[in-house]
Amino acid sequence: MPISKQLDIHGKKVLLAGFWSHQNMGDELILLGNIKLLQQQQKQIYVVAHDPQWIKDFLEQSIDTQDITFLQELPRGIRSTRNYIRSKKYKQIKSFLATDTVIL
Repeated sequence: MPISKQLDIHGKKVLLAGFWSHQNMGDELILLGNIKLLQQQQKQIYVVAHDPQWIKDFLEQSIDTQDITFLQELPRGIRSTRNYIRSKKYKQIKSFLATDTVIL
């Protein structure tokens, strides 16, 4: 039995959140494996990262990322909140709220 049939992920839109893009290769490889499984299940994938462009570039070396939405992680402090608002990334919050399942 393929692994993809053993996972019971509810909903179509899946948000993956973790510490990727901090150049912690183990986390990136786990993310890559999870994305491959979710793509087999025809899920709509959202990846939250500290540096969305870096993680996208990393993943493009192994998989097709056209169907993946990359989001900036939510701010954790005053300066990051200010920068988040100035860069208008707060508009991505709609994507966070639209997901059916979150995998941490």
